[in-house]
This record gives sequence, structure tokens and C-alpha cells, in this order.
Amino acid sequence: MTGPTFSPDGQWMWDGNSWIPAPPQSNTLPHTPSPINHQVIPSTTTHHTQPHHSPVEQNIHCVLLNKRWFPSIKLTLLFNDPQYGLQEEVSFSTLARTYTAKLANGLPIGKLPLQGLVVWSGAKGVITFPGGPSYAVLLDTGPLGVKALTVTDMSDGRTSKCWI
Repeated sequence: MTGPTFSPDGQWMWDGNSWIPAPPQSNTLPHTPSPINHQVIPSTTTHHTQPHHSPVEQNIHCVLLNKRWFPSIKLTLLFNDPQYGLQEEVSFSTLARTYTAKLANGLPIGKLPLQGLVVWSGAKGVITFPGGPSYAVLLDTGPLGVKALTVTDMSDGRTSKCWI
């Protein structure tokens, strides 16, 4: 008499009608591998165990460094996106109904036009860093200037809202 027929991975046993989860095996039970050419293991019930890995920090972060209201509005942030290895100082200043985003070295990386007639109507646009990553930016403004900055990675949709 031969023993039960097990799947090649030992996780399933053929009971004569269907595949069922294999009972725990001891070292003394005989093991007969199943012929692969005519028996199919149902894929809907196969479970794979993946090793547990800690998630890599992928969030976009903004930290307020400086805020000025006079003679014009200027906001300076530390922008950090670990996915692209970005850590840049970015300033947003307004003149003539548009916020201009610049790196610390003065390089312009985007324009955010006002969404209404006044500076507290909000502004939105796109900033693009040297090397490629682009972000949709929304400045939420009020009578006293910028209240929040929402940044969305245009390649994968990750979003971060930074309160100012």
C-alpha cells in the first residue's frame, strides 16, 4: 500500500477527489510526489508566504524654514522626497499674480498662477526639479498669506499636505 499523494511543495494532499491542505508530516510517514503531468493544484487556494520587510519611507515632507509678508509674500520650505533622493530648499514668492518657485541657488522650477483676482484666492501649478521629478502644487491662501501647501507627485500620485 502506498502513502498519500502530496503536491510538489508538500502543502496539499490528494484525497482521491480533490486537493486538501496537507496534515503536518512527521519524519516517519512515507512521501510520494505526485505526477505533475495530469494533476493540477488549484491556484485560488495556494498561499505563498512572503518575508516581512519594513516599509521604506516614501512620504513627501515639507518643513517651513521662513515666512515673509512684506514687501512681498515669500515662503521658504525644505522639500524632502526620499523616493527620488530629493532634499532641496524651495522658495515661493509672489509678484504680479503668480507665485514663482525657486531653488536656493535661484533656479526657477515652476510658476503657480493665482486662481482668482486677489492673492488669497489660492494658486496652483507644477514644479519640476532638475533631474526630472515633477509635482502638482496647490497653495491654499487666505488674507494673511499661505495657509497650506499640497504637493502631489505627478508620476505616482503620492500626496502630502503641509500646513504653514
